[in-house]
Amino acid sequence: LKAIICILFLLFLDLASKHIFRFYEDSLDLPFILIEGYLYIEQIFLHYGSVFSQAESPEDASFLGNAFFYLGCAIALVACSFTLITRDKEDSFWRSVPFILIIPGVLGNSIDKLYYGGVVDWLTVTKPGIEFFNILNLADLYLLLGLLGLIFSTVESWRWRLVWLITWSVYVLVAFNMRILFY
Repeated sequence: LKAIICILFLLFLDLASKHIFRFYEDSLDLPFILIEGYLYIEQIFLHYGSVFSQAESPEDASFLGNAFFYLGCAIALVACSFTLITRDKEDSFWRSVPFILIIPGVLGNSIDKLYYGGVVDWLTVTKPGIEFFNILNLADLYLLLGLLGLIFSTVESWRWRLVWLITWSVYVLVAFNMRILFY
């Protein structure tokens, strides 16, 4: 029950923030600086493509990209739900946190994409002195933190944790545009 409440609360936060930024952008006092030069809310981006593709409208999004997006979401949702349902009740609640983060991340972006045809990204991540930036939303943060937590909650050996951490770091470098980190 605690896991369900957490999942619903995180999903509500994600969908509510997307709703606010989708429909009330003009009435917001932007930019809103969270960490000067690194993290801020300045522009709202409607992302109609899939993970590494961009499209100007829902009609421009590729069928294959959308199919992989929904297939990946379905697999992640089933796997995380199954893991939460079948977990040992004596296990610590903290071992469930990665799955509790991944589920609302998957659901939030899937609901937004199914209902509106695209996902609203609003949180800008960058580095001072460069012109490149990435924009994401709470669901993306949930997914990143959940997958990172999954490494530490499921892998017992520090050697394998290090391997997974390096693998995950490479993914983040690619996903968050390596130019932000190195230029």
